Amino acid sequence: ARFGVPVYVCSANWSKDLIIGALEGFSAVKAVDSADLVYDARTGLSTGIIQRNIVSAFDKQTAFRRLKNEHQQGWSVYIGDGQPDCLGVVEADLGIVVGSSSSMRTALELMDEGLTVATGSSDDDAGLSLLMPEDSATIDLGEDALPWATINRLIFPAEKPFR
Repeated sequence: ARFGVPVYVCSANWSKDLIIGALEGFSAVKAVDSADLVYDARTGLSTGIIQRNIVSAFDKQTAFRRLKNEHQQGWSVYIGDGQPDCLGVVEADLGIVVGSSSSMRTALELMDEGLTVATGSSDDDAGLSLLMPEDSATIDLGEDALPWATINRLIFPAEKPFR
């Protein structure tokens, strides 16, 4: 990516092959941690078996901690859209919640980890919140809120938008 920010994908629902195929050409993506299709060593064809490596919030948290330990410089950012992402969102220097998962928002409220939540107000920003420790810098999303398209441009700035 133009800003030199590496992107690591961790998914409990999608296979590595599907993710790599969808993100083909995006140089910012450095690694994918997810389920893998099992391939026959002789034929090279998929057996149809899925090896599930990431199945829970704890698996995602473990993968995120490993990345933070391996890459200690700079801020850690975690973008999530569902309840299994809560632990990573809370643990990141900047957690970004996309979508409107009521179970995720309820879980984050129950965790009460001393987070500041900034929620955008524009139509383009529906369902986007930023979470950060209360003692960190304040981000005012205001009328020029940070929509998902803006996050997309931050992650993949010099390349085609991901949709």
